[in-house]
Amino acid sequence: MVEVLGPLSARPPTPPRTSSRMLSENDRTDDSPVVVHTPRDSPFSVNGSTGAPSSRQSKRVNFSPWTRYIKPPSFTNSAAKSKSDLKSLPPSNECKPTKSILKPTTSHSATNSPSAEPQAPVSFAMLLESILQQLAGEAVSSRLDAYMQFFGALRAYDNLPGDQEIIARLGLITQFIHRDVSRDLTTGGPLHTNLVIQALKLAVALVWHSEISARLPDDFKTFLVDHSVNCLQDVKMPKSVVTHYLSVLSTQNFNAKVMTNTRIIRILTVLHELTNRVTGSAIVSQRLSIYLRVLNQSKMIFVSNASLWMDHLISGLLHHVKDIRIKAISVGFQTAIACGPNPTLSKCVREVFSRPLDERRKLVTEVCERMTRMMALSDCGVHIPQIWSVIILLLRSKKFNVDQWEHFKEWVLVLQRCFNCSDSAIKAQAIVGWNRFVYVVSPSDTTSPSLLRMLSKPIVSQFDRKKQDKQPSQLALCSYYNLLYYAFRPSASFQHLDVVWEEYVASPASSIFSSVPSLSDRVAHVLSNMLWSPQAKVWLENKVNESNKLDPEELPSIDSRWIRSRITSVLNVFEDIFKSSVWNPDIERSNIATAWIGLSKALSHASSKEITPTPESMQAVAHVLGLLQRLWNAGPSSLNAAIEEDSTDAFYDRFSFLSTTMIYSLGSARFTEKLLLKTADETFQAATTPTHRHQKANTSLDSPILHFLRFISELPGHSGPSPSYSRLVTSVLEATCSDKLSRSSRLEFFSQCADIHVFDAAAHIGDDSLAETVWRSVAQLSASSLSSFPMETARERDGSVCRDYENIVNILSAGLKFSDVFEVWNPLVDSLIRVVRTEKGDRAISTMAMEPLAASIIEQGTRDTCKPSASLLKLSLSVPYGHEAETAKGTHEMAFPHKLIELVDKTLRQSYESFDPVEPNGIADFIECLTSLLGSGVPTFRTAVLTHLQQSLAFYLKDGERKINAESGVESRILTAVSVRSKGLVLRTNLELVSRAVVSRLEHLASSTTSRRLLCTKFRAYNLFGS
Repeated sequence: MVEVLGPLSARPPTPPRTSSRMLSENDRTDDSPVVVHTPRDSPFSVNGSTGAPSSRQSKRVNFSPWTRYIKPPSFTNSAAKSKSDLKSLPPSNECKPTKSILKPTTSHSATNSPSAEPQAPVSFAMLLESILQQLAGEAVSSRLDAYMQFFGALRAYDNLPGDQEIIARLGLITQFIHRDVSRDLTTGGPLHTNLVIQALKLAVALVWHSEISARLPDDFKTFLVDHSVNCLQDVKMPKSVVTHYLSVLSTQNFNAKVMTNTRIIRILTVLHELTNRVTGSAIVSQRLSIYLRVLNQSKMIFVSNASLWMDHLISGLLHHVKDIRIKAISVGFQTAIACGPNPTLSKCVREVFSRPLDERRKLVTEVCERMTRMMALSDCGVHIPQIWSVIILLLRSKKFNVDQWEHFKEWVLVLQRCFNCSDSAIKAQAIVGWNRFVYVVSPSDTTSPSLLRMLSKPIVSQFDRKKQDKQPSQLALCSYYNLLYYAFRPSASFQHLDVVWEEYVASPASSIFSSVPSLSDRVAHVLSNMLWSPQAKVWLENKVNESNKLDPEELPSIDSRWIRSRITSVLNVFEDIFKSSVWNPDIERSNIATAWIGLSKALSHASSKEITPTPESMQAVAHVLGLLQRLWNAGPSSLNAAIEEDSTDAFYDRFSFLSTTMIYSLGSARFTEKLLLKTADETFQAATTPTHRHQKANTSLDSPILHFLRFISELPGHSGPSPSYSRLVTSVLEATCSDKLSRSSRLEFFSQCADIHVFDAAAHIGDDSLAETVWRSVAQLSASSLSSFPMETARERDGSVCRDYENIVNILSAGLKFSDVFEVWNPLVDSLIRVVRTEKGDRAISTMAMEPLAASIIEQGTRDTCKPSASLLKLSLSVPYGHEAETAKGTHEMAFPHKLIELVDKTLRQSYESFDPVEPNGIADFIECLTSLLGSGVPTFRTAVLTHLQQSLAFYLKDGERKINAESGVESRILTAVSVRSKGLVLRTNLELVSRAVVSRLEHLASSTTSRRLLCTKFRAYNLFGS
């Protein structure tokens, strides 16, 4: 029932038209109002010009009830305005009322008065009251003006200031709308039709406003929906009115109480048949909008009645109007995303495309041909890949694989043409469409091998087309990342990972990726994120539909157990991309370095719960060692170091990084405590034998680190030792013993590393041998460990500390294979003596250091022992030889260096046999040190030494083979050592030695001056012995 508002005037004044007061562009100032642009989906901009013909011209309300109002131009003096600015008045018969409902009619101040002020605008409440009075009237024209004024006010202001006033009067407003839209248009004229249109426009505006719509009575909402459906079914309803009823249904967002399943089915049914009665682009566009609204309100009903709208959706996708195509693409895309894999939608799409057109053709053929023709049009081509992907998304079903569709190949050919076209925009959209196709396929164990292979071809082809001197396009890279994102989903089985790794990573890495450095670097970035992540990543099924951009950091991480079990395949990829890898000066900041670190961390994580290394872990170590050996054998080119200015140093530095990174991550136990078997084809495999080292002759079975040191010191293709090579060896050794916290464990390890080669007992290695550098590093680290790590108390009690001294002796003995290492060898011996003196005392130096070392030198059978013997003799000067020591039985025995003297005896004999006056090989130093030793110690000790050396000293004194000429001066040094320092018993004991040597020498003396001088020297020595 209409509310009574009291006596109303026949009609309030109508505001002047906007055009009559609008300023020209030249007259517009900064204070002039700006044209309001409403949102695209706003009902205020929909069908604004649509309506039935009317004899009345529409009027616009130009009001502003708030402080921001339209400021009229002011003039200080009417005379100041030139006559040229004055506009001529129209004829009186064309004049319209100039009084506005916003201004009082009782008083008017002159416009040309200097004191005239702009009048305050009337409040929105007054406007609303005036509009309601008009709507309550009987005159159709008055109601029409009221609706237009109301709608104009709502359109002019986005943030409605009078929403509370409107809400308070909604009951009355909805009654007026209900009254006017229910009018029978068959009996009224154009004016009545326009009244219904304006009432519907106001209804749409109220429904669109969220706050007002929430306060609308449910019965009014129900009326709007039911009445709209009824009118759409009316074949006599004018098209102009039908459009606004469609606008009501597309704008509404009513709750389920109003939008029941029955009403939704009625809406879908009437829309399905609507274009049979009413045609036009506006009808098609509004219908698509309603579909989207219904989808959001009742997805289940919308999907179950797909047959009512699928034809219209496909028709909209192929529509000749661009805006309709775009809206259809949006509707199809949102439907596919909201519904997911749906058998109903999939079946419906297949049924529509399989619909026969004639005896030989089906609808799918016509659609494909039309899409091909549209591709050539400038405003249509870019939409073809989008249309293609919408259909692909709708075809998804858990019970139906898209490649099983009978028209699949025909449909894929459409996108193939998009990839092959010359338009870059179309190709870009084709890549996006292919990404969604990958999402639809969702590679898994059930995906056919042929389809898995097909998924990567368009993506890899984008890289093939690029020149090697250009960077790959970001869109193509994102497409590759998208393929990996869905192929390596976290729930994938190991068998599936095997297939996709080979197809999407290994195969491209061995071809296109390994030939282009920029691509190789991007693959390295991918691997760094897929092989390891410090924390779990969130994997989203709908990722491709959220954004076209996918970063490598978002890629899922592969199970570390799979990485370890398939380490061979993983390392093959690294070996391929290493050839064209990009390395920064700061190696660890390179993508390839980050990828290698990720691999090492993955292997470490897979073995993190192992107490002792398992066969699986050792097999992984074996494969890593095999890769390092292949890289070493290939040289700088294997790590893309050949392009560097100093290729060898760059190679050594990069190789050092790879080696030490893996050792640090996996731990030294896997490189030192287990054995690997080197096979005949130069590969390694985990050994099943006990974890102890076999005989030195068997180098095939050894610890990984010894295999490593062996192959980096044997290869003749590499240049000689360099600082970078020394850094490589030292860094590897330091990494291997980094978690060895005791002196004994470190020295035990260094002892093994010192003797990595098996040589002939008397053989020497050249000065430029890489093996010598390995030994030097071992010796230097051993000396550091010996002095830096204190002896453990427990080990001192059980006597095992002696094992440390034995290991040092072994290291020193191994160094004798090299000809020029004594600048490292001597400090290590000195360190050993200092440690023994500190831990065991002076008397233990001989038994724990000197004697074992001399015995080891003797056992080695080294030919040139002058230098080591000289070193031992020099260091022996500080040892208190000759002093008595109490034995375990309580007796006193003199500490005598039997092995050292035996070594001196052997050295004297061999040095005489191999004596060369041109290259004395340290004989002079040896003689000097022996002389110093013979001059030290107590007489008892010297007597014992001379007793043991009389045979070997005789070789030099007798010189039966005439090897020692007069210029060498060796004889005089020996005689000095024997004669000057000898007294008492020593003289008598060695009388036979000297006399035999002198007699033998006298028989062969020459007549030269030098010989006579030597003879005198010998006689003086004899006189000393005899006096």
